[in-house]
Parts: sequence; C-alpha cells; structure tokens
Amino acid sequence: LHEVAISELHKRIRTGARIVAITATPFTIKKAFEREYVNMPIHGKLRRYRAERKQNFRCLKEILPQLPADKRGIIYTPQIRQFFYIRQELAKRGIKADGFWSVNNMDHNMTEKELEIRKSVVQNGIIPDDIQVLLLNAASETGINITSPVDYVVVNDSNPDTQVQAVGRVRHDLETIYLRDLEPGKF
Repeated sequence: LHEVAISELHKRIRTGARIVAITATPFTIKKAFEREYVNMPIHGKLRRYRAERKQNFRCLKEILPQLPADKRGIIYTPQIRQFFYIRQELAKRGIKADGFWSVNNMDHNMTEKELEIRKSVVQNGIIPDDIQVLLLNAASETGINITSPVDYVVVNDSNPDTQVQAVGRVRHDLETIYLRDLEPGKF
C-alpha cells in the first residue's frame, strides 16, 4: 500500500501538484522523493523526551544478555518470529516479557492474555504490572502513548524513522535507548 501511495504522489508531482506532508519522521519521505523539499516548523520547538544513554547494537543475540534484569523495558522488533525468540530468551533469564501484534494477523492469533495486554496499552497507555518487558512490532509503531514507567527501549530496526517512532511510544524520559545499527564503523 505504501508503494501505491508513493507512486500516486509521483504522478501528481509530474503534473505540477505540490505536496504538503506533516511528519516527525521525514527520512522515508526524503528517500522516496528526489525533488527539493522545504522543512517548515509549524509549532516552533517540538517537545522531546531525553535518554541518558544511547547504545548501538548489531543483532538481538548481542543485546538481549546485556539488558538489565532489574529494569523495565520495551522491545520493538518488526517480525513476529523475532518476538517469540525474544520472549523465550528473556524467560531464560527470569525476565517476564510479553506483548501484542496486529489483531488482523491470522497466522498468529493472540491469546486472551495478549489481548488484555493490548487493551491496557492501547486504551490506557499502561503496561500491566506483571510484564517487565513489553514486546511490540510494526502494528504498534505509531499511535500508542505509553505512560507507564519504562527504563529503556530497544529498537531492533536500523531505519531512523522507525527508531524515532518506536522510542516515541514512551511519553517520558528514558535511562537508555538501544538502537540497531547495521552500518559498520559507527560503534
């Protein structure tokens, strides 16, 4: 669907149309359109939350053992297959991790517990008390505002827009953000 929208916008630009986009994450738009663009802040300085530390990582196997067992976190990963792997690996360390994904995914139906977690997070912004690490995927990349105490966020995706969106689900400052980095030499 994304490709269809981009294609349609390109058609309209060729006929002289001007496109106005409002986004906090312009990387994908910049990449899709080679023409010049104008960045116009409309509300002055945006409110941003802070992270005390930022740490890059290359793969999940590298970062999961480093996550503090006494802290609360969120892990974003784009694929459900990785979601189950993360939950299993953290359980080996005694860390209770659970979460949710799209209700439209017929290959992986959610349990009642996962649906309860989804309802609590989506409707109230609250991670249930028995969950130490909340697992999210692309279905939760935008539109969720988590107000529960969270110490860290892990983003298992190297796309800068995805990183901003995933970290932005938390509506307060963080101790640490862990970002996947596939570019060699950036560590």
